Amino acid sequence: MSGKVLVVDDDERITDTLSLVLEKRLGCEMLVVNNATDAVDAACSFKPDLIILDMFMPDLDGGTLSRDLKLNSMTSHVPVLLFTSVASSDDVAIYNRDGHQPAMVSKAAPLGEFLTAVRLSLGVCA
Repeated sequence: MSGKVLVVDDDERITDTLSLVLEKRLGCEMLVVNNATDAVDAACSFKPDLIILDMFMPDLDGGTLSRDLKLNSMTSHVPVLLFTSVASSDDVAIYNRDGHQPAMVSKAAPLGEFLTAVRLSLGVCA
């Protein structure tokens, strides 16, 4: 499987790890942005198949950024996966089961659960 994935998170350790895992495990082409203010421009130029957003960043929260991406004609079609440290895997499962969009995954989730969320967001069978 391959696809283009944009990761937006202010923590470089997180973005480095996600980039490595998604490149190695899923064959994704990656672009990392470490501040939310550059995310829309990066998405417009990179044209990702999926955008993974940190929920809480100092310059703009992931929920607001997700809304901004959905309002932009160049990025409105791109699925977004919110990546959060404040919700447990159980909370995330309830959120996703109830059909909320964008989908969400906990930063504390096991690797397999994270990869499944990415595959589902990319529209690939988990």
